[in-house]
Amino acid sequence: MKKKESIYVAGPMTGIKGWNKPAFNKASKFLAKAGYKPVNPAWLDHGKSGEKWETYLKRDIPHLLKCDGICVLPGWDRSRGAKLEVHIARALGILVYAIADKKKLVRVTMFPDNFIKFGPPIHETAGESGEAPVNPLDVPKYASMKEYLEAQEYPEVLTAMKAREAAPKVESVLQEAERLINGDRNASYGPPNQDFQRTADMWTGLWKYKLKDGEQLEPKDVAWAMVCLKASRAQHCNKKDNSVDAAGYASLAWRCVEGEGK
Repeated sequence: MKKKESIYVAGPMTGIKGWNKPAFNKASKFLAKAGYKPVNPAWLDHGKSGEKWETYLKRDIPHLLKCDGICVLPGWDRSRGAKLEVHIARALGILVYAIADKKKLVRVTMFPDNFIKFGPPIHETAGESGEAPVNPLDVPKYASMKEYLEAQEYPEVLTAMKAREAAPKVESVLQEAERLINGDRNASYGPPNQDFQRTADMWTGLWKYKLKDGEQLEPKDVAWAMVCLKASRAQHCNKKDNSVDAAGYASLAWRCVEGEGK
């Protein structure tokens, strides 16, 4: 049986009536119904309240580290705790989601520029414990995420982040293709519209009896022919190089079009 993906629920609590638990519980029920295993901070309280903000966060973050994703509730970007949780999730490659239109889970791809620049409190009312809500603007500013975590004593997060930083960086197919076509190869062979023009001229001479009168191959034709070559080779065996080269040639084909007439 396939293991259910666990998703941590993050959102504003401080200063909201009932600690915003109804919203957390509603999101958790949605996630469970959708086939996920929700990890709800509101359920971790076991009926207790009134602890310090740091106490709750130090309890919750280890649970976040074990999850496959994090689902943010409305107002998360004005909650210092939720913003920190999202920043940690992104640093560790944990996907960030939100519930859209109350019926579908979607990826969140846009975030505030700097997590440490907290916005104003969401509500000015006191919490259940009677304490005044923490004003995020009073939170000390830190130069980096690492400095903040060290100041707050989050060893589990620091360890996980250091391990991720030390892990070998794996390029995607598109990243590798972009590096190659904009790096040494471009410097070695010259601009693609010039390099492929020479090849096109050679191919035109080679196949002149098969081409219609007056027709000749263009640089972009060379690029697309190379894409076909890589696609053919990919049918023989699965090699990343074929996909990288095909992506690179496809990009160069358009670069040749942009370079026409120059």
